[in-house]
Formats: sequence, C-alpha cells, structure tokens
Amino acid sequence: MEAALRLHDLILATPERKFDVMTRSKTRPSRVKGPAARRGTGVRPAVRPLLVAVLTMLVEGPAGAENTAQLDYVVPEGWVREKPSSAMRYAQFRLPKVEPDAEDASLAVFHFPGGGGSTQDNLDRWIGQMKQPDGSPSQKKAEIQEGNIGNMKSTVLKLNGIYRDSQGPLMRAVSEKPGYRMAAAVLETEAGPFFFKLVGPEKTVRRWEDSFQAFLASVRVRE
Repeated sequence: MEAALRLHDLILATPERKFDVMTRSKTRPSRVKGPAARRGTGVRPAVRPLLVAVLTMLVEGPAGAENTAQLDYVVPEGWVREKPSSAMRYAQFRLPKVEPDAEDASLAVFHFPGGGGSTQDNLDRWIGQMKQPDGSPSQKKAEIQEGNIGNMKSTVLKLNGIYRDSQGPLMRAVSEKPGYRMAAAVLETEAGPFFFKLVGPEKTVRRWEDSFQAFLASVRVRE
C-alpha cells in the first residue's frame, strides 16, 4: 500500500510534458507525418492517466469495499462537516477562513483497511507535498511531536510551505499554493492507524490548531 501511495504522489509531482518524454519509446520510429512530425511532437501516450487510475484504485480499494472501523470524536465548534469527496476519506471537515486568507482550510481523516503504510511512510509523503520557497529541504523545517492519547500512540506533524495540491480528473493537475500550512497526525489504534490531514492558508490553519489538538484528544475507537 505504501509503495502505491508513494508512486501515486511521484507521478502527480512529475510535470506532464516531462512524464511523456520519460515514457515515450526511444526505439520505435514515429509514424506521425506532416506538420506534427516536423515539430517532433509525436503522439502523446496515455500512460500517465492510466497509471494514476490504477494506483488510485489500489489506494482506495475495490469498489464497494467496506471500512468497518468506527471512531467516536467531538467535532469542535465552528467546524463544518462535509460529505467525504472520495472513498479514501473516512471523514471530512471544512474550517472557515480568517482574514486576510482567501480560502478555507480542510481536514480529511483517512483509514485504510489494508494498513495504509507506516507512520514514517506517511510523514515522508506529507512532507513531500510541501515545498520550501527558498528551495531548502522541507524535512529540516518539519516539526514532529510524538505522544499518547489514551492507549493510542500519536505523531503530529506541522509544516509551512508551498502546498502541492492535486486536482481535476484523475487528479492529473497539480497546483502550487504558497503560504500554506499543514498540521497532520497519525493515531495508532486497535483498529489500525488513522490519518488526519489539516491543510490550508497558514493564518487559518493556525487559527484552528488548538481545536485540531482537542479533536485528536477526543478520538476513541468504538468498541
């Protein structure tokens, strides 16, 4: 599962033009004639969207797969509960923006029946979604705190930077959002790990960080 997640993110992070060059055959002669052949563009292969679709299916699981794990938690005042936008998401919330931010923050809760990878795998993946304006490694800017909530081990990540947001059909488009902040956490429960990812404009995320910590502290596995 973690290999699929990391490869999925790698493909999304690769510019489409560069990806096409990487996957275009170097041995088969081009059969394109006319202006296209003179430009040297050839026929763009449909490898990238196919790979993304297959990896998305691996990550999300087969259609109709049921997530039987149950959590109880207290939703903080001011949060807006939303219908999860994909089968990957156990729960989803919108956290209203504060001035002068132009966008709301979002919190997604994930749980993969197959495991979803180790805590470190997911920390590395989240850190890789944030780029630093000065080009320095995001690993050096990440704040990571370990602790316990009841009988669950908790690991919390906080990081500022340029957020690489995947959008569009098959999540092919990647937009970069500067001035963002991520607060993410892994809770290791009896039902397997749960993953919490809060991301949005820095000021808005900081506004809701205390309630995010309270939300995590309220989580319990339903018996």
